Amino acid sequence: MKLEKITLITGIILLAAATLNLPYGFYEFLRITITIISIYLAFYFYSASKMVIFVLFVLVAILFNPVMIIHFSKDTWRIIDLAVAGTFIFVLVNISINPKKWCL
Repeated sequence: MKLEKITLITGIILLAAATLNLPYGFYEFLRITITIISIYLAFYFYSASKMVIFVLFVLVAILFNPVMIIHFSKDTWRIIDLAVAGTFIFVLVNISINPKKWCL
C-alpha cells in the first residue's frame, strides 16, 4: 500500500505542475509518467477486485498514452490535469482512511 500512495502523490504533484506554463518536454514526460502510474494502479486495483477504480485508471492511461496522442487545447488539458489530480487525491484519501476496503 505504501508504493501505491507514493505513486499517487507523484502523479498529483506532476499533474498540478502541468497547470503551469512549462516546456513541451515536460508534457511529454507527464504523458509517459501518468500512463505508467495509471497502468500500475489499474493492475493493483484489478488484483484487489475494485473494478470501478480499475476502469477509471485504465481510462486515465488511455487518455494520457504517449503512443496514440489525444489532442486537446491547452486550456482543456489544464482542466483534465486538475480533474485527474482530483481523482488521484480522492483515491489517496480513501486508501489512507479505509485501507481494508480499498487495498489488498
